[in-house]
Amino acid sequence: MIKRMMFLLGVLSLTACGTQTAKPEKDWIEVRCSGFSEWEVCNAKAAKICPEGYEIYDKVDDMITRKRAMMISCKK
Repeated sequence: MIKRMMFLLGVLSLTACGTQTAKPEKDWIEVRCSGFSEWEVCNAKAAKICPEGYEIYDKVDDMITRKRAMMISCKK
């Protein structure tokens, strides 16, 4: 009984890892502003790249590695 439960939990955990949502089909650009920069620095860089505005797909903020970045797509 315990082996069956462990097997089912293993299968369910693998299923959860395999279901990722794909990025919408757009041209995505990674804007990096690592170090001790604030998000305003990233936003200013994104505004220079996309003067007509941009859509944010994802943000990464890791204080341990001091990585701060976001994935953007320019509005057309």
